[in-house]
Amino acid sequence: MNLFRHFAGVSLKIPDHAFLEWPGHMITRSELLMQAAGIARSLQSRVPKGSHIGIFSVPSPHLAAAFLGVWGADMVAVPLNPLLSARELLAQILEAETGVMLAEGEALALFQSQGLSVIDISEERYVALADLPEPSREGEENALILFTSGTSAGRPSAVVLPHRALLHNAKSISEAFEFCSDDVFLGVLPYFHCFALMVNFIIPGLEGASVRCLSRFRPQEVLAEIREGRVTIAALIPAMLKALLGSRPAREDFESVRWLISGGEALGMDVAVHYREKFGILIAEGYGMTEHSPVISVHRDKNPAKLGTVGTPLPGVSLRILPPGGEEPLDTGAVGEVSIKSESLMKGYLNLGWDQRLTEDGFFRTGDLGLLDQEGYLHLKGRLKELIISAGENIHPREVEEAVLGFPGLMEAACVGIPSGLKGEEPALAVVPASLNLNEIKVRLRENLPGFKRPRIVVGLDELPRTQTGKLSRVELRKILGA
Repeated sequence: MNLFRHFAGVSLKIPDHAFLEWPGHMITRSELLMQAAGIARSLQSRVPKGSHIGIFSVPSPHLAAAFLGVWGADMVAVPLNPLLSARELLAQILEAETGVMLAEGEALALFQSQGLSVIDISEERYVALADLPEPSREGEENALILFTSGTSAGRPSAVVLPHRALLHNAKSISEAFEFCSDDVFLGVLPYFHCFALMVNFIIPGLEGASVRCLSRFRPQEVLAEIREGRVTIAALIPAMLKALLGSRPAREDFESVRWLISGGEALGMDVAVHYREKFGILIAEGYGMTEHSPVISVHRDKNPAKLGTVGTPLPGVSLRILPPGGEEPLDTGAVGEVSIKSESLMKGYLNLGWDQRLTEDGFFRTGDLGLLDQEGYLHLKGRLKELIISAGENIHPREVEEAVLGFPGLMEAACVGIPSGLKGEEPALAVVPASLNLNEIKVRLRENLPGFKRPRIVVGLDELPRTQTGKLSRVELRKILGA
């Protein structure tokens, strides 16, 4: 089914229910449908069915209508990151062959100056519920084109997701967490990221739930929103969960929360233990990637013995651990490349197909290293490209990082490989904050790691370098530690 039709089918049964609640601004389901229908009409008057439509905006009350409007018009949404430079944005717009831009505010002038057709999504253009569009593109037809942080052959790397994949992932996640229409989601992550788009828009939209939205992440405001809005589901990235701890929250702040969900990068055992012991919350740490719409597995059974894992695969997801370049699954406990197969998988990379990452029987090689334990829980060990090979020995950055977890005052740790004349490369470690006693850190490393895995360099930093989506930038960290 088409995403717009699915959302409309749910919303027409509860037209007056609040769907999005921003500070001082509430949008009912019927209002959102009518606004989205107006955007769909404007698009249909300009470009043909199946066109690629750019969506550019900081978080605002108008973004949801933009996505629904694109799908209602039988077109493909191309969300763009507002933190990118004008040069990077234009490269992505060109790569995606974007026909029209949906934007608001200062961005309108930027795109108009480049000769692009632009629709202001903040303008009111309501269409009566009786005249909603009836899109026909569904199933294998494209719904989203999402740019990742990588490139291929010097070109921006973009994932093509059909309606089928997004709806399957939404259904699998909802089944795993038992989401329902009574849930109240926290919406603070930006919609150009697949994790946010799925958990803070598509799922609550299809479940009949509501979303309490904030334009930006400020720890005290987020805690107030969770507490006063009686939020039950809060999906955040690890950096946000750590920042909330710095605001000294009380147990009562999370009284209404049914699930705290962490995604985007590794959470870290210390943070998970802190939330469990102080607030009685076991964070559901998930693993996913844009290529899988995005969620693959999640630790959702509230078993504290499995803290630090990313749980078991979602319903409908098959997972194997394969040797790099091989197709015969490895034994339980062996580290290899995580490979997946499900209806949530993308159709391929835009203009690149599958980029040689499919096995003969249809498993997608994620590029992530991990192992499955006896109970079927997935333990991630880093990226295949990040594997450190020192004098012929394999060193997984994550096991070096885990060796210092629990050190008093340690907030974060990150390991990368740096060049070595004798060994090819060697591990180097950065710890936060910079005030930590590095000699004591080195003692901890000697206690927990064999000699060949111990970092040659240990550096204290005020903060780790991060990408525009808040993930650790190992490329920049390698420059810092390798200098």
